[in-house]
Amino acid sequence: MEKVELINLTKEKGGNAIINFKYETGIFQRTGSGSVSSYIIAYGDAVFIEYND
Repeated sequence: MEKVELINLTKEKGGNAIINFKYETGIFQRTGSGSVSSYIIAYGDAVFIEYND
């Protein structure tokens, strides 16, 4: 889902490509309560690539 959102944001800003695309994941734990939360962060740079023929 994160990838689709990045693609849509890129198109909205006038870009046609995403470079340096990365996922970052992790887990938060609370000691004592036993609750665990995880996260996913997706990021990259929206660019406009111009093709020269």
